[in-house]
Amino acid sequence: MKAKILFAVNNLSIGGAERMAVHQISRINRDAFEPWLAILLPESENSFSKDVSFLGRHYVRFAMRGLWDASEMLKVFRFLKQEKFDAVVTTLFFTNTVMRVLALCAGVPVIISHEQNMYRDKKRWQMLIDKILSYGTTKIIAVSKDVLEFTSRQEHIPREKFIVNYNTTPFQDFENLPQNKSELKYKLGISNGEVVFATAGRLIEQKGHIYLIQAAEELRKLKPDAKFKVVIFGDGSLRSMLEAEIKRLEMRGTVLLPGVWPAPDIMAVADIFVLPSLWEGLPVVLVEAMAAGKPCISSRVSGARELIEDKKSGLLVEPKNVPDLREKMFLLMFDANLSHQYGVAAKIRTGEFSIERHMEVLEELLKNAKKGE
Repeated sequence: MKAKILFAVNNLSIGGAERMAVHQISRINRDAFEPWLAILLPESENSFSKDVSFLGRHYVRFAMRGLWDASEMLKVFRFLKQEKFDAVVTTLFFTNTVMRVLALCAGVPVIISHEQNMYRDKKRWQMLIDKILSYGTTKIIAVSKDVLEFTSRQEHIPREKFIVNYNTTPFQDFENLPQNKSELKYKLGISNGEVVFATAGRLIEQKGHIYLIQAAEELRKLKPDAKFKVVIFGDGSLRSMLEAEIKRLEMRGTVLLPGVWPAPDIMAVADIFVLPSLWEGLPVVLVEAMAAGKPCISSRVSGARELIEDKKSGLLVEPKNVPDLREKMFLLMFDANLSHQYGVAAKIRTGEFSIERHMEVLEELLKNAKKGE
């Protein structure tokens, strides 16, 4: 008999954790498991909803307004009791909290949660909740070794409670990139002779986009005749601030903010991928860039330093270090052979982070937990 598995996440807004949940649901072995999906918060305008439409009635939406939304929480509890799931797999703090509490109350036998990042700004009450709920959690999946060590230490949860399972992506999506590269560049106003530095992610402080903009301005000063564009794909709360910085540095026309694009189109446009984040868990977008064979420059943050072997399969820089970032951008822009070398090495490196390996770990965990091992 198939094990009935409920995956739960805040919503399916465009983001790495949400994308990973979609991959898990889409690829889980349907001969052994019956996947369901529940989202607890209202859906955003840009989301992955269409990617899980195949679930039909197994895709359930709630509309909680916060942790203390009693009426909606009761609906979730009744849903759990009615469907009698064999396991619940949760992602992100809000859903980790609500679903673990309700799953425990509903008697769900196996509860697995994810830690997606090194959350340095967690409040004490949030850490206390995580610590208490860990006692009723079968296993906590950390998306990198750094995340495991950090969370275990910060929240005083035994390391044995965790297992590492790296976030990743289906590589076939990036083996044959869209062939209309010139058309895509034309849409952005980019000439064929210009080198494209691309990054992608929510426009929030964590992603460090402002330092990429400043590095681009320094690169322009260093080499005024250099032909390049910096394209920051994504949307978020800091859009206005980033636009103001672009204007202040007189980089309009060089630094572009085109909004949300499909990942394969982003990689088709990119010549060099840059991840200027201040902190990360395991950045899926970096896995995508490496799988696409793009030379990558990344901040030396959790996850990235496990993906990239510095000066072998890419380049690492210290977060917020604008001169160092500018130097690495200059190096790859004007050394085509080195860029190619890093791109090839990056593609090979991602073989250790395949979606197949990720699903093997997850499915084995679900099987063993079901048996009580």
